[in-house]
Amino acid sequence: MKPDLLELLECPACRAPGPFSLLDPQADPYEIVRAQIRCDACSASFPVRHGYCDLLHNPSEPVRRELAAQLEIERRGPPPDPAAAAASILRLPDGNPDAVEHAPLVRYAVSALCPRGDETVLDLGAGLGWTSALFARAGCRCVLVDIYSTVLEAGRCFAQNGAYFDRLLTDMSRLPLRPDAFDAVFANAAIHHTPDLDATLREAARVLKPGGRLMFVNEPVVGRWETRRPAEFGADYRKDGICERAYTTPQWRHAFRQAKLTPAFKILDVGFDEKIRHRADLPAYARFPRKQALALLRNAPARRCMLRLFAPIALELYPFNVILAAQKPQ
Repeated sequence: MKPDLLELLECPACRAPGPFSLLDPQADPYEIVRAQIRCDACSASFPVRHGYCDLLHNPSEPVRRELAAQLEIERRGPPPDPAAAAASILRLPDGNPDAVEHAPLVRYAVSALCPRGDETVLDLGAGLGWTSALFARAGCRCVLVDIYSTVLEAGRCFAQNGAYFDRLLTDMSRLPLRPDAFDAVFANAAIHHTPDLDATLREAARVLKPGGRLMFVNEPVVGRWETRRPAEFGADYRKDGICERAYTTPQWRHAFRQAKLTPAFKILDVGFDEKIRHRADLPAYARFPRKQALALLRNAPARRCMLRLFAPIALELYPFNVILAAQKPQ
């Protein structure tokens, strides 16, 4: 972390907007690596470890279950190789099929949310941080939020290679951040991990400045025809205890309304080819109507024509490659 992060924080224990004291800081050339953050209002103290701030105060039961499940998944896997892991992280999105699929819409969002290049951006559920690094390289001040400490430690790789962003260990449905603090709130394929969509949207809206913009990309938005998808989506991960939810378009609209935001749902001809290549051989796309839909979407001119004519219908019945955006009222 860097000291100016304290200007954005709200105490997760008493909800006071500071002031905070930074105790016993130990820094390297990139950031403060270890310290204690103390709320001067209630004297609660929170650690800084490996450069990230641990503000996961009194986590909810769903978060506890998810953390326990992730630890079990990591325990079953091979021991990590730190050098190899750092190299692969710095190559992202290259080398990871999911990230390659997601990258076009992420880059679109960076350019749309940050036209000046000096915006303050909150990146929700950003994991290893390659999306946050794109905002940082665009000139923005970026804060990454996630509940997994191991991925937040990985953010050090980017800091050491010229793409600095602050990192918070916290729940995106209970953000320890001040109201009206961010120009933009962004998430890439992360919001479907929340068990409480309404609370997460309310928190995102709360920390946005008046006139600030929100954009979520690569979410599994479910249409009215997709009766199987909510049960099928992430089924293997759910068996391990990971929260995976495929929210319907009415659920998304309800959550935006509860947050006092008016959403704009768009299907863009950006990243279609990457998504089609990634999904063509997946079992879920081997039957009607998904198999036929992918076949139609492969032809770019036909696809653009269909989007112009049928995008409003597709958003309700069979959404694909959807951007969910909103602007906070002034």
